[in-house]
Amino acid sequence: MTEATTPSDDERRLAELGYKQELARSWSGFSNFAISFTIVSILTGGLASYGIGLANGGPITMAWGWPLVSVMVLFVGLAMAELASAYPTSGGLYWWASELGGPVWGWFTGGST
Repeated sequence: MTEATTPSDDERRLAELGYKQELARSWSGFSNFAISFTIVSILTGGLASYGIGLANGGPITMAWGWPLVSVMVLFVGLAMAELASAYPTSGGLYWWASELGGPVWGWFTGGST
């Protein structure tokens, strides 16, 4: 085999899992709309929850609550990244979230990335 046809470690690992390495780099109109809508929804949700937190918990909620929750979310993200990196498949985070928490969590993970 020449160097160009020698499979990489990732390709061999994917083959062990029953996948072929491929990456489609095209977005449909719906995909473009979906990612745009998701980004806008995050901003809208953040602004809406800011007012609720400020009204119900006061400035201490903003000063301590959001950074503390952000750190916890970062830990969850790091754990998911570690799991997904062990199995280099497309949509690894969605699959692991579905396996560990159920299909609903896979759906939520897909909506938040």
